[in-house]
This record gives sequence, C-alpha cells and structure tokens, in this order.
Amino acid sequence: MRLIKLAVALVGASALLAGLVSSASARNLSFSERSVQETFLGVEFSGGFGTTRCNLTLRRVFHSRSMVKVFDSLVGLITEATVEGCTQGSATILRETLPWHERYSLFLGTLPNITGIIHHIIGVAIQIREPFFGITCLARSSESSAATETISREAGGRATSVRLSGTVPTSCGASGALNGTSSSVSSVTITLI
Repeated sequence: MRLIKLAVALVGASALLAGLVSSASARNLSFSERSVQETFLGVEFSGGFGTTRCNLTLRRVFHSRSMVKVFDSLVGLITEATVEGCTQGSATILRETLPWHERYSLFLGTLPNITGIIHHIIGVAIQIREPFFGITCLARSSESSAATETISREAGGRATSVRLSGTVPTSCGASGALNGTSSSVSSVTITLI
C-alpha cells in the first residue's frame, strides 16, 4: 500500500512539474493577425541637424501567425511605410528599400506573463529634411544600428502600444535618434504557446 501511495505521489508531482515547465518555457509566440498596420503620430527624428516631427504609418506582415523565440530570427517584413502630416521639417520614405526586415530580439517581463516583445527593424531608409536650414540627410538602419520596436502587451495578451526608438546613422555624419509611439494596435493579441 505504501508503495502505491508513493507511486501516485510521484506521478502527481511529475505531472504538476511538467505543467509548470511547459507554461514557463513557452517556446513560441502567436499573433492573432498576420498583417498589422500601425500609425505613429509625431514621430521624432533628431540629431545634430535638428528635429523633424512627422506622422508615420507602417504595415507589417508576419511570416506566420506563430514564431519561435530565437534571437535575431526573421519574423516579418515592413512592406509599406508612409510619412505625412509633418509639423516640423519633412521626411520621405525611400520606397525602393522596402521591404524592411523585422527580427525578433527578446521579450520583456517573466514567463508566462510577458509584458512586451522587442524587434529590430533593419533596412529603414528615410530622407530627413531638418526645419531650420533645410539640410537633407539620409537615415538608414543596419544590422549594427537597427531601429528598435517595442510592442507592449497587457496581461490578457492584447497589444497596447508600439514604441519606435533607436539611433540610426545618417549621411550627414551625425547619428539621429528615432522616437515615437503608436496605440493603434489594439486589435492584435499576442499569446504564448
């Protein structure tokens, strides 16, 4: 009888431990949508040449609705980008450089309750014209100087905002800081699987 109780206890403990391990190590992330459009109001690109402020719309396509959490893996593409409504300076997307590559970097928070995901965008190419002297510079992200995108996620999995940031080199000799936030992604849910 003792041997049976011990075996039952071991099987129960093993099942509990296996359940905890599987939820804590969730290998994949799943997105409710494969194609997402984000609008950033008042994105700033600033550097030694002044600050340009414009609205930016990006359309991304994930390669699939689920992705493995592996550093630097290609997870999607930015297929469309438009700049409009500049309130300071001007900017033009170099459309011939699209699509831009989106690579997974890491998640924020602790498993299984992650609070966000960080991706790097490689290939961003924007011609910036600063507002005071009319100096025009080409800003282009690369693997060594990628634009960063942080997707914030609430406990239920819904994406709440996307923040663009990073330091990108320019043709004017100075690096420029990219900064902007979008809250137009509320239809996307990110879950661990």
